[in-house]
Amino acid sequence: MLHYETLGEVTDTIVFLHGIGGTSRYWKNRVLPLTTNYRLILIDLLGYGQSPKPWAKYTVDRHVEEIYQVLHEHESLTIVGHSFGCPCFRSTLSTSGQTPGLYQSALFW
Repeated sequence: MLHYETLGEVTDTIVFLHGIGGTSRYWKNRVLPLTTNYRLILIDLLGYGQSPKPWAKYTVDRHVEEIYQVLHEHESLTIVGHSFGCPCFRSTLSTSGQTPGLYQSALFW
């Protein structure tokens, strides 16, 4: 299971996915002010930060499976993806067909 941190208590949730070479810490100081209005989920992608670092192929599909395990119980999520976090999220859209209403909006950069 991926390491992630949840900040804030509000129902509306924004998920942050970092890019290659980053970790969830990339986002933390930048997004803390948002915790007054949103719950934030900061994810360490597979092989980064405090997430597992298995000796295996790190494919987009593998990242998608891991992200989905963290997010599948939520609904109406807003996703912010940076760099490699973008294709990982876009690929989760096909997986989310199993969970209607999982995503509300997305921002990529």
